[in-house]
Amino acid sequence: GTEFVVSLRHTELVDVAVLEGSVTVATEAGSAVPLTAGEAIQGTDRSLFEPTTRPLESVGTWRDGVVVVRNQTLTEAIDMLAPYTSFELDVSGMTSPGPRISATFFVERVDDALVDLIETHRLRYRQSPPNLLRLRDPLPSRPN
Repeated sequence: GTEFVVSLRHTELVDVAVLEGSVTVATEAGSAVPLTAGEAIQGTDRSLFEPTTRPLESVGTWRDGVVVVRNQTLTEAIDMLAPYTSFELDVSGMTSPGPRISATFFVERVDDALVDLIETHRLRYRQSPPNLLRLRDPLPSRPN
């Protein structure tokens, strides 16, 4: 059989990852890319990015109650956590992708993980009611 995971990232970006079998991802404009197990692609209704390989153990782990981040930028990691947090996240104020990180987060504690990432990487943020969290780049370090 075929098994794949489709995730909405931001408001228009879709991520498709194949666990088993093969699928073809197509845009409304007609471009299409075939994917097989271990491959993933992101795109919009108009265009697709280049396919990438993704370790199978990191795809669909939310079914086991975890989100696995492996060698992703900070903004990519936050994006991966976004569907599981109680906050609506706005990362448009983050102009740098941030450092690469690897971690495993429990889905039931994603809000705590998000707070840890904000504190560890010294991100600036503003919370607006009801649950909008606007993330911004950290302040530059002061020279000694």
